[in-house]
Amino acid sequence: MVDPGFDDDALLDELRRLAARMDPVPDEVTAAAKATFTWRTVDDELAELLHDSAEAAEPAGVRGPADARVLVFGAGDAQVELEVSYGAGARELMGQLTPPVATAVAIRHSAGETVVEADDRGRFTASGVPGGAIQLRFSVGARTVSTRWLAV
Repeated sequence: MVDPGFDDDALLDELRRLAARMDPVPDEVTAAAKATFTWRTVDDELAELLHDSAEAAEPAGVRGPADARVLVFGAGDAQVELEVSYGAGARELMGQLTPPVATAVAIRHSAGETVVEADDRGRFTASGVPGGAIQLRFSVGARTVSTRWLAV
C-alpha cells in the first residue's frame, strides 16, 4: 500500500544532497564530461560567413526594414541566407537554403533551441528568437551543416 503523504521528489532531492556531500563527482570527471559533450557535432560541416550587412560600409540601396541584418553562410555548394529583424528583446529570422531543400533547421540560442521546417523551396521563418548568440544547423543531403555562433 502506497502512503499518500510520501513525496518521491523530496526523497530524490535528499538522496542527491547526501551523494553530493558523501561522494562528490571529482572536478576532472565533470570537466571531461563537458569536453566530451562538445564532440557531438564534430562531423558537422562548418559554414563560413560570406556576407554580413552589418559590416558593409554603405547600405546597398535596396528596400527593406532599416533594422534588418542580412547574413550569408556557405559550405561548399550549400548556402543559407538569413535576414534578422530586431524587435523588443526578440528576433525574427527569415531564411533561404540553397540548394532548396525541405529540412529541419535548428536555431540554437541562449534559451535553448528553436526548430523550424524549411519548405521545399528552402524557405523558413522563426519568431521570438532571443537576442544574443545564435547558431544554425541543418541537413543538405547526407551532410549536416552548422554556422558559427554569431551575435544578433
